[in-house]
Amino acid sequence: MQDLLKEVAQTQQVDLAARQRFKVVVINEADHLTRDAQAALRRTMEKYSPNLRLILIANSTSNIIAPIRSRTLLVRVAAPSEDEICEVLKSVGQKERFTDVDMLNKRIAKESGRNLRRALLMYEAVHAQNEVVSEKTSIPPPDWEALISQIADEIIAEHTPARILQVRAKLYDLLTHCIPATVILKVGKISKGIKRETDSVRLLHGSSSRRLMMHSNQKL
Repeated sequence: MQDLLKEVAQTQQVDLAARQRFKVVVINEADHLTRDAQAALRRTMEKYSPNLRLILIANSTSNIIAPIRSRTLLVRVAAPSEDEICEVLKSVGQKERFTDVDMLNKRIAKESGRNLRRALLMYEAVHAQNEVVSEKTSIPPPDWEALISQIADEIIAEHTPARILQVRAKLYDLLTHCIPATVILKVGKISKGIKRETDSVRLLHGSSSRRLMMHSNQKL
């Protein structure tokens, strides 16, 4: 990413008549960058500040290092409301020539938890799996959520080293497809299957250790 930023900053502006001579780069999910990557990003920001502006999108500022937070203007954007999500789904449906079902859009908006990305994926899955949709059409969960629920069931059903190896392969598959470890722990039945307090403490300890290793670029 640092090489890409350098390349963008060093190339000439296409529109020589533009009012602003700097370029704008948007970095999505910046809070998932490791500490080392954020430190390198800070140095790049300082070096190319005359002709480069960065927009960092993050779900939380707690994982952004203080030097970057002090060099940026923090703007909080609230999650879209269910009505706004319905408007987006309606607009997408018109462009894709899908049948507009208002009640179905409202159900998708409610089940998405005000997450627009998830709502769009659910909307796409509904129309991909059903030729004709109605108000009562079932809304399938995303594939990665179904896999997480399957992993949770396997963990609860059997506590053996062989099962751990089997589950670990599926967890790595989720991580390689950019599903964060925190999301994996929140989704599905993993939290529901943890009933004893000691298990909850172990789960939190393992989650914290995993996040620390991810930020330090280490493997399990």
